[in-house]
Amino acid sequence: MACGGTPIGSVDFQATATTANATGGLAVKALTASKRIYITDIVISTDTAMNIEGRDTASAVLFEHMYFPANSIWSKTWTTPIQTAVGVGFNVIASTAGNVTCTITGFIK
Repeated sequence: MACGGTPIGSVDFQATATTANATGGLAVKALTASKRIYITDIVISTDTAMNIEGRDTASAVLFEHMYFPANSIWSKTWTTPIQTAVGVGFNVIASTAGNVTCTITGFIK
């Protein structure tokens, strides 16, 4: 790791996406060919009660279903980043229609 915290040669990012219906998946961060996405922080807000899970774009579950009551906000910082497989992006998927916003920060390497 570099002195600032992210590994040498990595590229920091922040990505935000929003939708009125994430049942088919909300693409928060697109894939980067031959690279992994490492998510260090996440914020999710909803206006409708629903379950949400995080998956990579190859459908691998990165975090399991979590219940969100109506009008809720959840944030998390991981000490060990969540990582995708090489060459895939990151999606959140909701159990029902309703406004969802997701912001992630991290690095690509």
